[in-house]
Amino acid sequence: GDSKAAARALLAFAQHAPGHHMVGNRHTGVFLAQLTAETGGLKEALRVLNNVRKKDPTQGGPLFAQLLEANGHYDQAESVLLGLLKEHKKETMLYTLLARVQLRKGDRMQAMRVLEGALQATDCTPGRCGYRPPDPSVLRSLAILYLEDGIEEDRAFELAQQAQPLVKNPGWEDLYLAALMGRAQ
Repeated sequence: GDSKAAARALLAFAQHAPGHHMVGNRHTGVFLAQLTAETGGLKEALRVLNNVRKKDPTQGGPLFAQLLEANGHYDQAESVLLGLLKEHKKETMLYTLLARVQLRKGDRMQAMRVLEGALQATDCTPGRCGYRPPDPSVLRSLAILYLEDGIEEDRAFELAQQAQPLVKNPGWEDLYLAALMGRAQ
């Protein structure tokens, strides 16, 4: 639970190893970047991960995109995420990150298209193609965007109804969505 101490240990490891390496299924440099970000060092975390990716561009892709976004490099984050989605078409988290980047760039319509794309890419009937239920955060986010902009209200209500039974512990997003639905009605 001590991210700073763990980061110091990884730095010591890198000095003695020398450099960062794969240990099991984790890369010590990616782990160091994650820990550094957790302690608030977003610029340093991005620097660490940039160095790791110079040697192995496949390491830490989602974290790299998140750090780029956190540091205001939205176009680069978008590019990284689009590349990752080519390889991992069914990873909902990547679509969610991409939509968030689109929102940061001020492109709400593109964010909506990305979230709709997530629903289409992961749509599969039970018993086929590794079925996973739709991600309630994608359903909820898309419904919120539609209702905030006052468009596609029927679709927003449909998405909200799909999300409701999937949410185990309702949070503020669910209350906000309910308020938006009430306003739309």
